[in-house]
Amino acid sequence: MSTLLRFFLGISVWLFILGVALWRGEKPERTVATAHLIGMFVTPFAQAHVITNDPDLGIMAVDLCVFAALMWVALRSDRWWPIFSVAFFLVTIGIHAIKITRPDASQRVYETALVFFDYLSLYALGAGVIALERRRWLAQRTMRAG
Repeated sequence: MSTLLRFFLGISVWLFILGVALWRGEKPERTVATAHLIGMFVTPFAQAHVITNDPDLGIMAVDLCVFAALMWVALRSDRWWPIFSVAFFLVTIGIHAIKITRPDASQRVYETALVFFDYLSLYALGAGVIALERRRWLAQRTMRAG
């Protein structure tokens, strides 16, 4: 699979999950989806446009802001999925910290790990939307039966 095709497939999956969360989700899902969307649009402006083997502090700042939003939702929500989303994003912050302390670490591994754990955080949001839809379906079914 070509790199460009992988990129567009990844962005399509990302936008699909965020779109469904914004459309069908409640406040926690919409807040997390909005944080991810803002992070996605701000990242190109925050990242360094010089190719180096150094950690990208601009992207780390954006990730810290998204992490703060996820943590806020996890602490205030009555759902389980924000905890997983925060955990995956905490690993992302740890990857940034590792790259700061070990600048000789592979740049490709650094970037791949950031994307991987960001997607896991997003999949936790998707699982939360599915659980919410299931809860709605069961409540509607119970109302019709009762």
